[in-house]
Formats: sequence, C-alpha cells, structure tokens
Amino acid sequence: MSVFNLARVSARIILSGQMRRFHIRTYGGSPKDICRSIVEACYDSKKKYFRTSVDTYPELWTRDFGRCVPALINAGYRDEVVNTYRFAFDAFQKSGRYELTILPDGQLYNFPFGTYSPDGYAFFLYGLCALDDESIIDDNSVFLAQESQRFFRLTVNPSDGTVKTNVHFSEAQDYLRRNSSCYTTCCCFIVQQALAKLGIANPLTNFDYPLILKERYYSDAHGYFYDDMFKRHFVSGDANILPFWSGAVSRQPFGCVDDILIPVLDNIEKSQLNMPYPTRYRNGTEKLPSLRLDRINPWQTSSVWTCLGIHYLEMLYLYAPHHFTGELNRFVELIDRLRCFPEVVSHKTKTLYRYPLYVSETSMLWAANLLNLLQDNPRVVHEHF
Repeated sequence: MSVFNLARVSARIILSGQMRRFHIRTYGGSPKDICRSIVEACYDSKKKYFRTSVDTYPELWTRDFGRCVPALINAGYRDEVVNTYRFAFDAFQKSGRYELTILPDGQLYNFPFGTYSPDGYAFFLYGLCALDDESIIDDNSVFLAQESQRFFRLTVNPSDGTVKTNVHFSEAQDYLRRNSSCYTTCCCFIVQQALAKLGIANPLTNFDYPLILKERYYSDAHGYFYDDMFKRHFVSGDANILPFWSGAVSRQPFGCVDDILIPVLDNIEKSQLNMPYPTRYRNGTEKLPSLRLDRINPWQTSSVWTCLGIHYLEMLYLYAPHHFTGELNRFVELIDRLRCFPEVVSHKTKTLYRYPLYVSETSMLWAANLLNLLQDNPRVVHEHF
C-alpha cells in the first residue's frame, strides 16, 4: 500500500469517527428492518460490491464479507454476492495476489500493514463454498490454487500443519502479538475443508486440525481453549468460539460436543465475555504483548464486538439451543435500543465505543447475520462444508 493511500485511509477512519460525535446514523423500524436497511445501504450499486460499512469502511474486507455470505444469500442477496466476488477476483487477478482489503478503486492492502491475513482468506473461501457458483470457481481455479499454496507457505509449518510461531498475523485480535493462535488454527481447518469442497488443489489435506486443537489448545483441567501457544490462563472469546463455529469440535477426537461445550460456556460466562452483550474478546484484566496501536485505541481489550457476538449466537444455535434464545434476545435489545448495528460497544456505558481518536461505526454489514438469525430458517456456519 502506498504512503498516500495509507494516509488517505487513516484520515478517513479518524474523520468518520469524529463526525459521529456530532451525528449518529440510525435507522427506523424493527430490528429486522434496521438490519435489512443497513445491508442494502452497504451495497455499492455502481461498483457492484458489498462495502463493509456505510461510513467508515467503504472497502471490501474479505473476512467481513466472507463471514456474511451465507446470511446474505439466505436474505435474498445472492446476485449481489456474486457481483461482489467478481469485483474481488478482478482486483486480485489484476494485482496477482490476495490481500485482506480492497479499496473502491481496486487497490489492495493488509491491516496491520505488513502482515498476512489467514482469516481473511479462510472467510473468503468459506463464503465461496456457501455461494457454490461453479462458473466463478472455474474462472478463478488457477488463482485459488496459487493463493492456497501461498497461504500454506506463509501460515503453516509444513511438517505438521501447525500455525507458524513468532509470526504476527492479521487476525481477530490483530493488535495482539500472539504466538500460533487457536483462532488461526481454526482458520486453517476452514481453508482445508473449503478447498476440499471447492475442488481446489489442497496443500492442507494431510493435517488433522481437530486433533491439533485438542492436543495443543484445549485444557481439560481448565475447560477452555488457550488463546495461543503461550498458554496463558485467561479465556479468549475468539479462541473458544471458532473451534465450534468452524465445525472442528464436531469431528474426532473430540467425541461428544457437550463434553467440551459445557465447560467452555461456563468459562465464557464466568469471565463475563457475554456481558453486557455477546461478545468480548477479553475481559480487560489481562496484560498481554500488543502493538502500540492498542495504547492509542484499546478497543479490543474489553469492548463488545458484535461480529464475534454473531458467531457466538450461531455457535449456540447449532450446539446449545437452550442458551440461544436468551442471548439472541439480549443482542436484539441492543440493536433496538441503539437503532443501528454497531461495530463496537463499550462494556461500561453499554453504548457506542468512544475514544479520543474514534467513535464506533453504526452500520456494519454484519447486520446480515442477525437478519439471518431472525428469519424462520437461518442458514448458519459450517453446514455447507
């Protein structure tokens, strides 16, 4: 990414946040109406792709788009999803590589700058599986095979399939300096399953990711998944949602899902990661190595991230329906009260996250996933693998 584009993107994000100190974009109607209005506002009808948000993020972020694809299709936006994949592949093919984010003019960048984003590629493939469009896959099969090899080379230890150590990846908690995280290991499982589904040459075929998760990350003694290979004793939201959300825990050697799920849910609740709303990455008491950005804008420390909350709800829908309705109702109450779909919520004020350099976006594409869950027959997560 050029210095000019870096300055332009940074200035837009800061300015957009400051503008929300004076005017908050809100929506009328029921929570379903709010979500549908946001989804439609996120679609750029001129360039024909889904923006990640209405104001702050007019780019296509592959992780954010990919995680929404099943929901978007189920809500009636299949044609728009097809257009978005064509927009993305056109940008990737012109640049000769995948990167996390595509600017409206087709230029690419990763964030944090200089990192690689395994989860962006995983979610991009995840959505492509849900779309199941043979023409798009056929047209881009060579590129996908090339980028899958690049994913393997940059992310994975070739001897055993584990995530490389001492490498800072762009991840869910991209401000943290993590060491071979549980989250990215789950993303390797998603890539492995997606490539098999898509019929693309699969460099991850021979690795047993459920076994890796069980042996390296899950603690029987503590009843939760460690965040990374430092194995610090705290409960991480993404590390304890993605193993279920990806479907890895439903495979051997885990056995009965409830044997793992019950203690994990207990630990999420004890750590109050689902409070005041689903869900937080951490409860803020941990002292963890991070980028300096975490001091400038510490929004990943203890705030509620609605994208993670959606994955938590989808996990409950599949594996703990007796918990699902109550948590869904609390999430819906948040949307109804704020009249928007916020990016980040302060766990203290229970309203939009505010910090000197930024105020939370209110119109995230993630609203598609809640709209999906509020429909009679939701389409969720790994059913299409």
